[in-house]
Amino acid sequence: MTDTPDTPIPPSAPPPPTSGGSSSPAANLIKIAQLISGIFNAINAFWLTITGVLFLLVIVGCVILPFGVAAGALAFFEIKNFIALNDDSKPNPTKKHLNLIAILEICTIIFGNVPGLICGIITITQLKDYPDDPPGV
Repeated sequence: MTDTPDTPIPPSAPPPPTSGGSSSPAANLIKIAQLISGIFNAINAFWLTITGVLFLLVIVGCVILPFGVAAGALAFFEIKNFIALNDDSKPNPTKKHLNLIAILEICTIIFGNVPGLICGIITITQLKDYPDDPPGV
């Protein structure tokens, strides 16, 4: 009745996720909206940049090119938020950060980005159900 050293040790339970917001329905909708808007903004940034470079010799290119860079930066941050919301080891974006990104998504209607407008509205409406920010943020 003695324990032998050959007895395997049972595996321990996996640790709970560190970021509590990624499993809520609001976080899932925000996550999907961020990805969709990020993809459309990346496409939009590509075409605005190409158009700006092609028309650079004319004054129109100098006006279009900064909009392409701005849409590309917004696409980068949206995809970064999607990755942060998808990965439990990274901290979730705060409500303030997501609200700012959603407002910028709504402003992309200037470029004709209707999916970005819809995703921004979805994000703003779901922020009330998004988990609260940790204290001190």
